[in-house]
Amino acid sequence: MYFIGQTRFSLYVPNSVAWNVSNFTEQEYIAHLFSDERMNVRAKIFSELSIPLMDKMKGNFKFYHIISYSSILPNKWKELLSSLAKKYPFIYLHEADKTKENPIYSVLKDKNEGSVAFFRLDDDDLLSINYLNNLSKYNNPAFKNMAISFGKGIAGFYKDGNYIDFRDVVQKYPSMGQAYIGYWKDNTLELPPLYSHHNLDQNIPVIVDSIKTMYLQTYHATQDTHYRFSNNATGISIEAELAKFPKSKNYKNLLDSFPLLENNILTFSNNKKKYYSIRNINLTEKYNILSLDKMEEKNIFEIEFDITLPENLVSPKALLMSFSFNKEIHNINGLTLSNNNKIGWYKYLSSINGTSSGTFSFSTDTNIKINEVNLVIWDDRFKSININSLDIL
Repeated sequence: MYFIGQTRFSLYVPNSVAWNVSNFTEQEYIAHLFSDERMNVRAKIFSELSIPLMDKMKGNFKFYHIISYSSILPNKWKELLSSLAKKYPFIYLHEADKTKENPIYSVLKDKNEGSVAFFRLDDDDLLSINYLNNLSKYNNPAFKNMAISFGKGIAGFYKDGNYIDFRDVVQKYPSMGQAYIGYWKDNTLELPPLYSHHNLDQNIPVIVDSIKTMYLQTYHATQDTHYRFSNNATGISIEAELAKFPKSKNYKNLLDSFPLLENNILTFSNNKKKYYSIRNINLTEKYNILSLDKMEEKNIFEIEFDITLPENLVSPKALLMSFSFNKEIHNINGLTLSNNNKIGWYKYLSSINGTSSGTFSFSTDTNIKINEVNLVIWDDRFKSININSLDIL
């Protein structure tokens, strides 16, 4: 069996979708595409992390990685790619606008027949070193002309040369590590068409495997999704976007999947500042107000809670947690505003078999301070609760 990956390294494609939906002229788009501000981040991630992780990933598999680039790519980046190809023999360099042949054919030419798994990876994203081992389960003729989608991954915030935040994500048909299964025989490749990951299942049968962490999607200030409509991405906007996902707590899983990020992961695991924390409090009133004194202002809040309810019941709205702030806020991502002034901004907490536990987050456009947390026993079937732990990060 063969495994073939492809990264389009800042590949310039005239009239591409990325260019057409941007606010740039062609000249502005090219200048942006190859600007040092944009390229420095990608080159560092790709050369120092992505490719070395692939080297650990390849094991004994027949693995090749195609790097496609434009002839107009500045020479210093061409030289970087050449040095990578010399260091890592599994790399195949493909100058896209000067070579008409499909690079997959060039890689497989005159090789023995066998099943083929083909995938693409952006130059600023990472694959787990366990990716090929997991994909190998599906790289056989039984899955020919199907796509493999690995839904479980990590969202990582990359800033100033390091990953400073890791979030657990499960996505529907993410592009990272999305693979297509085909077959190579007699110098002919049978491979399904490559469709957009957004509506993949509407075009081709898809096997979804979200059991293990298979990728890391990088969020950074110069990524293309931020520049597509605006060039004003900020760390705050990225943090607010990532706050939708729970913080990664399985540090062993992170280290096993991305061992080259060990220093970043260890720093992240030791850097959880608690904004507010309580332990082992029993509450018997319906409305229970907890006052927060001398708290600093911030714009992103993460709530971790573990609550025991004496009644062994299932309830989608067992509890309600609401918040009051030091200033009037018109929009909070992650909370709902009640018409009841006694409630204000709130979140329902469900319970299963006498336990309500989990995490959620909310963010605002400006810095605010939480004055009070109101924990309401919303389902009248419950007469009391015990807060084992409540942390606001």
